[in-house]
Amino acid sequence: MAKRPDSKQATETLEEVNSAFDRAAEWVTENPPIVLGVLGTILGIAAIIGVVQTVDTQATNESSEAVSAIEIAYRNAMGARPGDLEVPEPANPETARGVRADYAEQLLTAGAEHDGTQAAVNARILAGVLLEENGDLGAAVAAWQLAADEAPAGPLQGLAHLRHAQGLEKQDEWLAAAEAYEKAGANEAFPGRYLALAQSARAWARAGDEGKALEVFASLEAAEAPDGAVPAHLRSQLEEMKARKGSSEAS
Repeated sequence: MAKRPDSKQATETLEEVNSAFDRAAEWVTENPPIVLGVLGTILGIAAIIGVVQTVDTQATNESSEAVSAIEIAYRNAMGARPGDLEVPEPANPETARGVRADYAEQLLTAGAEHDGTQAAVNARILAGVLLEENGDLGAAVAAWQLAADEAPAGPLQGLAHLRHAQGLEKQDEWLAAAEAYEKAGANEAFPGRYLALAQSARAWARAGDEGKALEVFASLEAAEAPDGAVPAHLRSQLEEMKARKGSSEAS
């Protein structure tokens, strides 16, 4: 990419941005209760979306019944009891790995058989989770991408884009992650869209495009996110980036 006359200044600014986000990452590590609270909210949103869709369609939708049966069988195979919020880990790691691999394959098959339905999106998201837990991040990202690409419009589509973006970030694919986060943030039906927009701005900065990062942040500000929708430390870092840009242009 050709460098403009102010490329040195731009490079230094991006280095400052990355340093700031690195400090934010350290803050996340040192303040797990706050971070877990925010993540808990997002997971709660995902759970609500899933429950509402299951209740609305389970009685009449064959695809929902098929995917639900696989989810229940997986939980049973892992030793979960009715009412357990978390799936326990079997004592034998190889047993756990084998169960996850088996049910990930079943879920992907169900997703293909019921393509274009909300149930297929659920199946592919869960399959990706199981694959990631087995250490196969590449296959997990592929499952989440398929979930996002084939999801019908609605809140679950936003969740699929968010999961895809998170997987891409773990692969250090910052440009692709930024785009996927932005898609989740553009979904007005998705309750987690404000956090997704903030994550998109952060990812654009890490990808080296401060201008696009500020553009997405401006979209977030225009959306008037409710209090608590974006972690304070992340919003602060984005506001600092905006202030530095303003100071640079004024000088």
